[in-house]
Amino acid sequence: MAVKTDQRLGFEKVTRHFVRGQGEMRMTTWISRYLKLSAFAALAFVAQPAVAADGTSYVETFDGSDKAIMLNGVIEYGADGAWSVQVQNGNLQLYNADEGSAVRYYTVPTLSYPGSQTIARTDNATVKVSLRVRGEGRSGAGIIAGFDARTKDYLLFAVGSTNQVYVIQRMRGKAKVLSAQSSDAVLADSFNTVEVRSTPEGLEFRVNGTLVVTVATSEIPGDGIGIGAFGRGSYDFDTVTIAPPSQPKPLPEPARATVPRVQEAPAASVCKLPPPSAEAEVVVVGVYEGQAISTVALAGTHRATTAARIRVEPGDTPLYVMANSYRSMLWAFEGDIARVERVILSSGVPGVGATGLGRSNIFFAEQRCLPRFYKASTNANTDVFVERVTGRNPSSTIGVYGATTISLPSGEVSDIRGEDVSPPAGFDEAVWKTGLRFSPAGLMDVETSDVVSSAEPERYDVLPSQFGLAQLAGQGKLEAVAPNKFRILGEFSHYPAGLSGAHSVTFLLPEGVTEPAGSPGHSRVERELAGEHTE
Repeated sequence: MAVKTDQRLGFEKVTRHFVRGQGEMRMTTWISRYLKLSAFAALAFVAQPAVAADGTSYVETFDGSDKAIMLNGVIEYGADGAWSVQVQNGNLQLYNADEGSAVRYYTVPTLSYPGSQTIARTDNATVKVSLRVRGEGRSGAGIIAGFDARTKDYLLFAVGSTNQVYVIQRMRGKAKVLSAQSSDAVLADSFNTVEVRSTPEGLEFRVNGTLVVTVATSEIPGDGIGIGAFGRGSYDFDTVTIAPPSQPKPLPEPARATVPRVQEAPAASVCKLPPPSAEAEVVVVGVYEGQAISTVALAGTHRATTAARIRVEPGDTPLYVMANSYRSMLWAFEGDIARVERVILSSGVPGVGATGLGRSNIFFAEQRCLPRFYKASTNANTDVFVERVTGRNPSSTIGVYGATTISLPSGEVSDIRGEDVSPPAGFDEAVWKTGLRFSPAGLMDVETSDVVSSAEPERYDVLPSQFGLAQLAGQGKLEAVAPNKFRILGEFSHYPAGLSGAHSVTFLLPEGVTEPAGSPGHSRVERELAGEHTE
């Protein structure tokens, strides 16, 4: 069972002599911004380990059919905060598109090594990881070492997307960078093998067999190990190998059960939400995103706005609906909308709106004034939150990661999967189908004049992600030359939004063709010389 904590930590300036590396070292200051930390420590259970060549190491390749026992069961999948976690193509994929200050890590405090039926602690174990980083700005992934389960202090040894090597330390509640340097040992845009090994002098960090940094024993908070990533980017972990320490520690006594922290709600006087009438039913909906892409942007055309439908069931009781999403969201209300007394909308990313209702029916709330949830397991906490900000217990609380259609007040959730969602006229059908993997409900086509939103609605001229690629390919401005590889044939205003993580592709830019404006996200742009064709 994973134990989650959320904290905010300040970076301090640092220049220290105890960090040693090969070659020139450039100490870097990371300053006065906050690092949002989503930490997962785990009480691991026994999983059947893979066996390394030496027969003693635990090896996780993320190729098995049962995700629940991968990395000894410590991983929590799906979306949470800034992070989305999944296993795909034999890799554990961590993806963060929105928060440059976000960190995600998993610790593995105990496991059963091959050939043993005994659960052993992993303190001071040697950890080796094969991983690829595709990040933006200051970002990276690697190994957690020196983890203290009581204080949540740690060291994160990470590589960046080009040649960067980072060592981040959290000590006594504050995080700082011990080392940020460039190393030729790091392979850009490729899989790297990183290793952290405990020695009498401290912790050694190797990249592809080359020692790049040693952290002195005095600067190591604890003994625990794990994996982690920080910053905006897509991080693929291919293999994690954990070799037992020379002198394993005994297991600790069982800890007392703790009560999970309830998401705190501000006082009703702070949020000042319009109150529900005495007759109204309070209904709460929480989602991460919609299963469709809106044709109207509510957070700028550089971001994808997702969409879902709320179908109001027939009835006489007025409905007071509170709807919150993590991503920018368009809610399309339909059915018996005369029942809707008020809709309170909020989203984690600024930009939320609705169709089917008048402006007088909609109130846009601060994010803190609506509960953040999209899992059924959090509904009890959500009810406490709602009662505090509205003075009423909700009659229905519905949490779902990806929404297509939600019926209210029953809470029935409809899924589009398996239905035929045809491409619009003029779209490339093959590329469109790749888009349905991510947004199975396709496009929700609306007019800006029909949208009531917290920001100015703007119609996309180039649609987000794979639907934008299908649009451009259908217009003859892109040519699909291989899976996830496109040659730019003609000019268009900007790259489609959202081409990061699993959405990323490769663009071939022939000589003489103007590169589009905007950001390609994590996608690669390869320039072709005249007469050269790269397939």
